[in-house]
Amino acid sequence: MQARKSVRTFLDKKIPDNKLTSILTTTRFAPSAFNRQEWRLVLVKNPKKIQQLVTQAKAPPFVAKAPVVVVACAKSNGPIMACGQPCFIIDVAIALDHLSLAAVEYGVGSCWISVFDGNKTKEIFSIPKHIRVIALMILGYPLKQTTTEKHRLPLSQLMKFEKWSDD
Repeated sequence: MQARKSVRTFLDKKIPDNKLTSILTTTRFAPSAFNRQEWRLVLVKNPKKIQQLVTQAKAPPFVAKAPVVVVACAKSNGPIMACGQPCFIIDVAIALDHLSLAAVEYGVGSCWISVFDGNKTKEIFSIPKHIRVIALMILGYPLKQTTTEKHRLPLSQLMKFEKWSDD
């Protein structure tokens, strides 16, 4: 898990289908609220279609250099968990987290993308109107293998024990 980093520059190298299948198979086991498994992924390898995400759906320019883009969607009628949160957003996030961690195991980098026009993305990939587009995730072999440690808050600032307390 600590090897996972957001990768925005990639080698000009395709990810073999067997590796993609293994990554997606691991993703398939992500938990979901009530085991509804509402998330769906559109796997995109066509460079022209990926370029359309940048030019038409306003995704960041580096997306166009990714060998694979995953369009993460939710097939949902909007059920809400007892805690008040919508199931589909959390379920998609869990699935993408599993995907990013599985990718690391195969030397594949990933980056979660939230800057894009969801309606244009639906048009580009013929996604039905009732399906929600939640996020994009780009995949590819990292251009640089970095060993730089990620900045993370210390555990003492992130964890509260027994009750909320301000730091």
